Formats: sequence, C-alpha cells, structure tokens
Amino acid sequence: MTLIELAAIAGWGFLAILLLFWRSFIPEYLKEKGKNLATHEDIEKIVDQVSAVTQATKEIEAKISDKVWDRQKQWEMKREVLFELTKAMSSGADALTAVYSFYETERKRSGPMPLARQEKELSLAASFSDAATDFDNATVLAAIVCGKDLQTAAVQLGIFLREAKMEAKDLPEFPAKRLTELAVKRNAVTTEIRKELGLEASAPQK
Repeated sequence: MTLIELAAIAGWGFLAILLLFWRSFIPEYLKEKGKNLATHEDIEKIVDQVSAVTQATKEIEAKISDKVWDRQKQWEMKREVLFELTKAMSSGADALTAVYSFYETERKRSGPMPLARQEKELSLAASFSDAATDFDNATVLAAIVCGKDLQTAAVQLGIFLREAKMEAKDLPEFPAKRLTELAVKRNAVTTEIRKELGLEASAPQK
C-alpha cells in the first residue's frame, strides 16, 4: 500500500472520529451552554428586580424618615417654646410678688422714701417690665405653635400681671385677693401647657 493510500485512510479515520465526537459531545455542550445562558439571563432579571425593589424601599424609607424628622422637629420646637413660656411665667409672677412685697414694707414705714429705697423701687419696676415683656414674647411664640386655649390663658395672665403692677403702689395693704387671682391664672396656663405636652387630657372640642 502506498504512502498516499495510507494518508487517505488516516484522513478518513480522523474525519470519522471527529464526526463521532461532534455527535456525542457537541450537542450536549450546546445544550448545557444554552442552559447556562438562560440561567445567566434569569439571574440578571432577578438582580434587576431586587435592585428595583431595593431602590423603591430606600425611597419609601426616605419619605418616612423625612416625615418622622419633621414631626420630631415640630415637637422639639413646641417643647422648647412651652418651657420658655413656663420660665417666663414664673419670672413674671416672682417679679410681681417682689413689687407687692416692696410696697407692703413701705406702707409700714413713716416719712419720705429714702434714696436707697427709691433706687430699689426703680430696680424692681425695671425687673418687672423685663419679665412682663419676656412673658409677652413667649406668649406670641406659643400662639404660633400651640392651640388657642393656651394662647387665651397666657394673654389673660399677661394682662393681669400688668394691671396688678399698676395698682400695687396705691393699695392700702398686701393684696391677698390679687395673689389668689395670680395663682388661679398661673394654674390655667400650666394646665394648657400640660395638655400641649400630652401630660393631661384635652377638653372635648365643642
């Protein structure tokens, strides 16, 4: 047999082996490759869906957080205003009581008021004016962030403080009645502050 014939037989044999390989391995390979491709596409779809859900969740959480943040800031502002109103109310009441006490002492003295007492009178008047102004300012702020009932009670107390101060010098004796009225009006404001803070039940709306 010649070399050419041997080469031809070898070529046909290689071709037969190649065809056998193709029929047995390539279809399985392509089939598996198709599965892998489909799986990869499915994974990409799942990833996209998860990403979309995650993004939507973050947006919802952000909106909720903003609302909670707004409510929290509003609450903190209201609380601060109410605390300032409480402090100003106490300062105003103390300043009025100091003025009444001064004139009660003066009524027990005889003769003209000494210079030192005149200076004390002016100092008490200035302190009362500052305290009353601070209370009026705190009342305005409270009216912005709180209900009408608190505003009404605070305004009534502010008016009372100034009226009581004006008559303090001319009263014949220490005005127990006025101090009782002061306590009542302070209690009315305190009650409304507690309602605003949620510490006391609000009255039913009419």
